[in-house]
Amino acid sequence: MLLTNINQTRRRGIYAPDPANPNHRTTGCGISALFLRLRRVPLAPLACFFAMAAGLHASNPLGVALDGVCRAGTSCPAVALQYNASGALPVTVTQTLPNGDKYLINGSWTAENNSNGSNLGFEAIYQVTYEGNAAGGASAADTITVDWYSAFQTQYSLIGLTLYFNGAFSHNVSPSSSVAECINGPGSCAGPVMPPGSFYQTPYYSQNSINGVWSVD
Repeated sequence: MLLTNINQTRRRGIYAPDPANPNHRTTGCGISALFLRLRRVPLAPLACFFAMAAGLHASNPLGVALDGVCRAGTSCPAVALQYNASGALPVTVTQTLPNGDKYLINGSWTAENNSNGSNLGFEAIYQVTYEGNAAGGASAADTITVDWYSAFQTQYSLIGLTLYFNGAFSHNVSPSSSVAECINGPGSCAGPVMPPGSFYQTPYYSQNSINGVWSVD
């Protein structure tokens, strides 16, 4: 099975005041997790769609976890970005599953905070590629979970957000594959969507900050 070029592009969020509630802000935003349910298709040549300049940075305030395991040098949960701060996490990671199927996860994760936590932004652009196994054949019906972690200092208690969920499947992905994304758990999700072609969804959710911090995973 070959999964190439599932590109998840997120847009930075911009808060706009809600006149009915001064503690409520609305935003466009990014991603916490990508869930892939992959099925068998014939093995085909692989290609790289992102050229990453570096691997994981040590002591990065942002985090990334694969199948529940936080990657070395990242923070899971994330360290809250203070006011007027930003963070960036380039990622190139190979994940080998217990059944021997190997995947490449590469892309970038960025986040930023303004002067009072009223304008927050985060964006993930990445892909997951099946690279083969020892037998040189198709993959099993694998599931890959990618968690992206960020957190923000904010003076606002209620966060209103629009989740931009968009990307595309490569032409040789099995039609039984699917992808979905969630913000802070299964209650705020977009998808699942299935091949062929591209997808674009913009669901809206409200969430609360806790003790002056809003966390994303």
